[in-house]
Amino acid sequence: MIIQAYYRTNYQLAGVVSIYPPTFANSNAWTSYATNGLQIVTNGYGLTTILSGAPNLGWGETSYGAYVLTHTASNQATNYVSSAKFMGRFFRLWEPS
Repeated sequence: MIIQAYYRTNYQLAGVVSIYPPTFANSNAWTSYATNGLQIVTNGYGLTTILSGAPNLGWGETSYGAYVLTHTASNQATNYVSSAKFMGRFFRLWEPS
């Protein structure tokens, strides 16, 4: 997931903040994620951003959970316009008959 911040005055890119949920291949990242209450916290461009795991929240019958994204803005955030972008994958566990 990335958060792009643009200057409010001219809409030029000010910078990017990246948040990477842990993968099964990275045991250190999973340990950190679990120790921090299934959350990843980052700060940038006046936003404190929290990506939280929500295993009981999902969509459809075969969802394995979801994430909740929360932003808390400081006064500095009024200098920027932000955009959050996600990439994901859909896993199909059944085949139609």
